Amino acid sequence: MTFFICGVPGTGKTSIVSFLKKDFPVIELGNVIKEKRLYTYFDERTGSFVINEKEVDRVARGLYGESVIIEWIDLSFLSEQPNGVILLRTNPIVLKKRLESRNYPDSKVRENVMAELLGVIRKNLSDKWHDKVIDFDTTATSPKEAAEAIRDIITGKSQPKEVIDWLSIMDPEELDQLIGQLDSFKSHSDKP
Repeated sequence: MTFFICGVPGTGKTSIVSFLKKDFPVIELGNVIKEKRLYTYFDERTGSFVINEKEVDRVARGLYGESVIIEWIDLSFLSEQPNGVILLRTNPIVLKKRLESRNYPDSKVRENVMAELLGVIRKNLSDKWHDKVIDFDTTATSPKEAAEAIRDIITGKSQPKEVIDWLSIMDPEELDQLIGQLDSFKSHSDKP
């Protein structure tokens, strides 16, 4: 049984899988990508590795096993079929604060908050594995509580079907303020 755990940076992937490792083999694909140099270059502007998807897919096929969890931002490029995909979601206002506290460059904060707000990863995953994608809101849930709930999803004890659409959930004034803040990132250079 293979489950994917995906989500933009700041949604809790690393913290949550640290708890899940007690019950399941976990492959943190970001570590594999760095160790095996499965990237084409490091983008200084966004502070991110640009991965070689074909090579990552080739290597990932050899990592599948019984009851394995594979964690990465967006796994929609993988050719293997997972049993389920858990997409970690975080309110974009909270996400912005989390990413800023990590001292990410403004461009990386903007890119990831906009991706979360617009549901970019949700769309990518749903286009490939529509009925297997489960949204899980981590906004107000501790990593330990999230891991326990995700463990229940993986073992079949719970089957949530919530689809999170921040554009329809968020207060219009908060949404307008957030977009204004993100737009201001374009008008000045990134922090070091």
